[in-house]
Amino acid sequence: MTRIFAALALACALSSHAWAGAVVSIHDVPSGLEWGIVCGAVIGVFLLLVVASVRSGRESTRGLCALAALTVMVFGIGPALALDSDGTRPDPVLTPGAVRTADRHAICAHATREFRHVTVTEKVAARRAYGIMGEHGGWCGAGGCEIDHRIPLTVGGGNPRGSIANLWPQRADGPFGFHVKDRCEASVGRALCAGRISVEDAQAIFRGDWTVGCAPYLARAPRRAAK
Repeated sequence: MTRIFAALALACALSSHAWAGAVVSIHDVPSGLEWGIVCGAVIGVFLLLVVASVRSGRESTRGLCALAALTVMVFGIGPALALDSDGTRPDPVLTPGAVRTADRHAICAHATREFRHVTVTEKVAARRAYGIMGEHGGWCGAGGCEIDHRIPLTVGGGNPRGSIANLWPQRADGPFGFHVKDRCEASVGRALCAGRISVEDAQAIFRGDWTVGCAPYLARAPRRAAK
């Protein structure tokens, strides 16, 4: 029985984070709270098993329980707790990014509004993936959040229908809110279309830590810029 519980805990741990990382479909995305409840219950069971095994002196069982419980705590508390973020940067597992094209002409010859089709359902799913309930829940706070594209449309980022792989709830408040990222996106987009930066390098700025990659572009970007 103990081994069965161990297998369930490991499955809970691995599936919660890995499943969230394969966020391809917007349907039935579990919230971080839901994963937390499930995996938290498993942890509780294992703590009881650990205590019982200590009293019985069964070393192998105790070690197995401890390892499984630790794995759950590290990897399986759910998407909401699986990232070290305050809404400034996207989680690379939950939001790996998506690219529409790497062709400079295809990017610069079209307005981003032609490809910006994020549905209400997709927005809700993106928030739920991060464990955020409502427009002002979690780190969104009073200022709210924008459902942003990790790789911006201005540099060839994608907006696949029925997918949230490139979407995440970015907060408005703080030194690196979505208004600041909007300015960077516009500045990098101008540099791209002027031939001063390659498409690959432009997209790489946002694949990594955008607050670092955007620094030189924010220094010369106007205070307000359309996304």
